[in-house]
Amino acid sequence: MHASALFQTLEDLAVISSLGAGTILYDRRFDHDSGLSENLRAVAIATSLGVKSIDKVRRDYEDHQFKSHDTAQPARSRYVHAYRVAQRHVEDSLDSLETNPDASLTLGMYAGAVALQRLKFSMFAAHLLYQLRLRYEADSVARHVLEQIAWAVAVAGFTQDDQMARVQPQKTIGKLTALCPEAGPLYGALSDATHAGMTYHLAVFETNENERGIIRHGLTDWTGSAATILTLADLWVVAHEYTQGDHLKRIVSTDRDAGYRPTENRPFLTAARAIVQEIIALEANPPD
Repeated sequence: MHASALFQTLEDLAVISSLGAGTILYDRRFDHDSGLSENLRAVAIATSLGVKSIDKVRRDYEDHQFKSHDTAQPARSRYVHAYRVAQRHVEDSLDSLETNPDASLTLGMYAGAVALQRLKFSMFAAHLLYQLRLRYEADSVARHVLEQIAWAVAVAGFTQDDQMARVQPQKTIGKLTALCPEAGPLYGALSDATHAGMTYHLAVFETNENERGIIRHGLTDWTGSAATILTLADLWVVAHEYTQGDHLKRIVSTDRDAGYRPTENRPFLTAARAIVQEIIALEANPPD
């Protein structure tokens, strides 16, 4: 399977599970009017019952409501939308990159460009974990992304390998925070989550009806997940423009005349805040 097709399927992950068929993964983009999910549910039932005819399953279970579970999760759907907006913001900046032979290009700028381009896959990994509600793991990946963004900013002016080799990513957050203050609070929050203490562990611990302790695999926080992904994308583009600005055809988040410092009212930040507010409202008033 081509990697891009697999990534697109996992981008908005939908599943159908049954005892006999196991778990079927499918791309929610193609589930128009629940047609795909209904067909896959029929396949799952047929496999579980050992029935060869899908049509027979449909006849026997014609009164069965094949209602998509995710229609009751609008906050999750908006979270996926938030990721796609973030992804598009990063991709648009990457598409704008074109080496300018008349502009400076240090070894540090080149290394930073490689690191930043690699991070689109790390951001996808964080997104996939957020979808699975594995927030502890997702926040750990998000922290790695933030450190690498900061590293790209810190080494941009270096001209020697040994200069870059001495720079530890986790100690460069101050450089990014000086450029973009939003990085500081996010790094603090992600560090607290990565080095989880008693509060987090108690949040995922509960007892069942037999008073037996169980650990839930994850926590649902679509607002927090969206805010993290969108902020990472915003910081990524700010860092990309700050370090590669003279080689970009289009500048959207920084001021070229001010040394590529971020603009306070950059359009993406305004759009991101609006999306987060939408998800807050949806989580505060979930459907019945």
